[in-house]
Amino acid sequence: MLYSEFLEHIFKRYSGNVKLELNRMQGLLNDMGNPERKLNGFHIGGTNGKGSVCATLEALCRESGLN
Repeated sequence: MLYSEFLEHIFKRYSGNVKLELNRMQGLLNDMGNPERKLNGFHIGGTNGKGSVCATLEALCRESGLN
């Protein structure tokens, strides 16, 4: 499949009705027993600021007695 054919295929499927809400994801997580609530950690992503965010989180965790 050519790139142009791929784009045509993708855009044919796009209806333009995007719902920016989390209801479906929240329902899925609820059906799975909300496993995200059992995680003990942080996920830090993005282009800039990860180091300073990590340093701040480490200081907060140490200050609160978390190891």
